[in-house]
Amino acid sequence: MHIYSNNIKNGYIEDPFGHRGTAFVEGKMPSRSFHLGWKDLPAETKSLALIFIDHEAVPVCGFPWIH
Repeated sequence: MHIYSNNIKNGYIEDPFGHRGTAFVEGKMPSRSFHLGWKDLPAETKSLALIFIDHEAVPVCGFPWIH
């Protein structure tokens, strides 16, 4: 099984897809989705769960935010 993104480099989402991006919803939230793909999943796979840990949230909320 292989889950990957063309927009994650060295463990970080590229700037156009994060808070440094230029496309925002109502001037606040980034609105561009980054690429996500998967291949070679076992035939019996029914679902996938992904967890993103946002370490840049620490200064804002005091802990890494889990998306």
